Amino acid sequence: MKRAAFAALSVLLSYPSSAAQEAPTQILVAGLRAGTTVPGGLLLLKTGAASPFQAIPASLSFTQNPASLALDGVDPTMVYVGTYGRAANGDPGPCHVLALRIANDKIVSYQQLNAEPMSEDYVSTVIPIGNEVYYLGRRTIGSVPKGGGPVSKLIELPDWMDPRGMASDGRFLYAAVGPRYIVKIDLARPTVIQSFARLKQYASEQIQNVAIDNAGDLLVVTSDLTLQARLLLLDHASGQVLKQIRLPLFGARAVAQDPDTDTIYIVGGRDANGSSTSAVTVDYWKVSKGPVGNIPNALPSLIVMKPRNIYRKGAACTDIDGRYAKIGSSGRASSQRSGFALTLDTKPNRQAVFSLGIERSGFKAFDLAFLGAPGCLIGVEPFLLRLTRTDSAGHASITFGRPTALSLHAVVLNAQWLVDAPGVNALGIMTSATARIVVRD
Repeated sequence: MKRAAFAALSVLLSYPSSAAQEAPTQILVAGLRAGTTVPGGLLLLKTGAASPFQAIPASLSFTQNPASLALDGVDPTMVYVGTYGRAANGDPGPCHVLALRIANDKIVSYQQLNAEPMSEDYVSTVIPIGNEVYYLGRRTIGSVPKGGGPVSKLIELPDWMDPRGMASDGRFLYAAVGPRYIVKIDLARPTVIQSFARLKQYASEQIQNVAIDNAGDLLVVTSDLTLQARLLLLDHASGQVLKQIRLPLFGARAVAQDPDTDTIYIVGGRDANGSSTSAVTVDYWKVSKGPVGNIPNALPSLIVMKPRNIYRKGAACTDIDGRYAKIGSSGRASSQRSGFALTLDTKPNRQAVFSLGIERSGFKAFDLAFLGAPGCLIGVEPFLLRLTRTDSAGHASITFGRPTALSLHAVVLNAQWLVDAPGVNALGIMTSATARIVVRD
């Protein structure tokens, strides 16, 4: 055990009796047309049985030309917006970073965060991390305080770069700064650009946007000159392409994954008539619904209205009846506040071991087949093991107090549950997926 690391974390543990309830899935799309040529407005949608998106009757209206969206990691009613610099008559106008509060399917308040005008044509991405909202503009990568204030320009982008989108796992920013080129920016040194990936094998295609998936890897949507669309999955460490799938869309403009169901939502470009946008869903790397939609977008951007506080990697192994141990979370991983919990949802009254470790690049997950539990992976190099038991509903959780001895900003932790499962294999256990946790502030 790494006792020094454990002492530095000063983790306090408790055992609440039930897991957090999952919220209904709603999706927010930016770029709703206010006229025939000028983008503007927001459209609030929900998932439906027959189609990827269904409009909620009280759809939102907004006039500041939103081009990008991000959900706050602490307050799911707070949405950050980057705008497109066009006035109502189509002339160039100012860009802003905004904070909107959405409740009961309505915008109840909004605030302009940038204290001075931004010299950008558009803000293609906004990402709230800690006390800042990071943004990708046409000319710079920078940040604005969440509470409002001056714009900090971290990186000036050369004229030859063509920004397409940016995503973050809380540790790095991944910015698509050209049609086939993605760079990585360490938030510990946010003024330095590192090369991450070049899509040489898809030379005829251009990156349209990027997002982080539920494992902390990078989702990339592309389209070629004929607007044939593709979805790619890139490893967060190496930039290598792990998976890819062709999409039945006329172009692809934005992508997001549901933190609970793992469904991936993709919004396409405008159709051949230039009048509407369609969407598809992807489950298990197959198109499951669509293309349907008829969403009148000009600058599609979308977010699932659920905060994601952990990333899940690897697969859980199952019990005899096919049920698996599901790892989840409540609260937010932070070195400045307490109340973050990792949860377990499985069968009732089962002993379970919680395992926690610091992510290390040299450690590789391994299969317990040699001990008689084939298909059950160990994905954590632990410095902490804790024994507990699920309650009568099959829930258990470990709650973390605020670390006091060490700043853990941008530290990546791995966690996993091992659950008693008599008869399922010779070892008598099943394992959950591994949670990848980034301490973001």
